[in-house]
Amino acid sequence: MIKQLTALAFCAWALVPVAALADNEPTFTEWHDMQVNDINRFKPHTWFFAYENPQVARGGNMKVSDNYLSLEGTWDFQWVENADQRPTDFYKTDYNTAGWGQMKVPGMWELNGYGDPIYVNIGFPWRGHFDSKPPSVPTKDNHVGSYRKVVDIPAAWDGRQVID
Repeated sequence: MIKQLTALAFCAWALVPVAALADNEPTFTEWHDMQVNDINRFKPHTWFFAYENPQVARGGNMKVSDNYLSLEGTWDFQWVENADQRPTDFYKTDYNTAGWGQMKVPGMWELNGYGDPIYVNIGFPWRGHFDSKPPSVPTKDNHVGSYRKVVDIPAAWDGRQVID
């Protein structure tokens, strides 16, 4: 039996959910709170990869390991111009993404038809869009991309800890 995992991602320039909320319900305004450093993530740790045996590990290519699953590919994607337009419940398993577009991951929104490509070598790319008052982050003209993909987890992984 193949298990499925719904992988989610949420991104925005100048909008980085930056102390876990523990048992509190999210208000979806945490990104305005300078005391919030992360939401729904494991504590930071050293990166590592667990190979299935020493022989595969000696090869040094995790992509050939039975323990590797790439999340690259086509994801459902919704882009909004203003942060308050983003979906806040798209993590729910019954959420319908039928009206969403698609995005290749890895990929850049601006090079795939969402927003405008921006390049500056000094200053902020959003200067002139709003009155900059750090550390306040605006809602208007704060682009947000929401990603969603259903991933088939190999049957051999049954009983293992899978972290999405």
